[in-house]
Amino acid sequence: MGLLIRRGTVVNAGERFTADVKVEGRTIVGIGSDLTKGTADTEIDAAGRYVLPGFIDPHVHMELPFMGTVSADDFETGTASGIAGGTTSIIDFCIPAPGTSLIAGLAEWKRRAAKATADYSFHMAITSWGEHTADEMRAVVAKYHDSADGHVSLTAIIGDLGELAIEVARSSCRASAKLPAASWSSRRL
Repeated sequence: MGLLIRRGTVVNAGERFTADVKVEGRTIVGIGSDLTKGTADTEIDAAGRYVLPGFIDPHVHMELPFMGTVSADDFETGTASGIAGGTTSIIDFCIPAPGTSLIAGLAEWKRRAAKATADYSFHMAITSWGEHTADEMRAVVAKYHDSADGHVSLTAIIGDLGELAIEVARSSCRASAKLPAASWSSRRL
């Protein structure tokens, strides 16, 4: 059972045009003129209406532990609410506890996200610095940046990690050809 949206004004990143849109499950399988309706398909006449792609919420905190509490939405309820409002993809902040490896933190966030009802990716926060952090940054970027396994960006949340850690973070991102994002909270810098 699919969905056929007829004669809508399709708006995407680069153009606007009148077309039919065919959806099967959670996937758009066709955009064009006079698409064929399956016998079990639901048909919607969208003439005179806009058909927009799903929106992306680039800053969410699903199931985030914070100061002895956890954010209200988990991945299932948060993404379901988003879909109801037209948001079909989120970028959640993966924030491992200080001292936790990036690899272990990402594994925990992926476990939590398994119940998501929308697409997701992560901003990976670097909350502490250790002897393996630079190698873990490279490993996360190599495995997940723009891959079929998902997308992860790196964000250095730098409190009192020190100037050396900042330089190593910059060098690590340079070595992997990625641009780091950073949030400083130290008055010393």
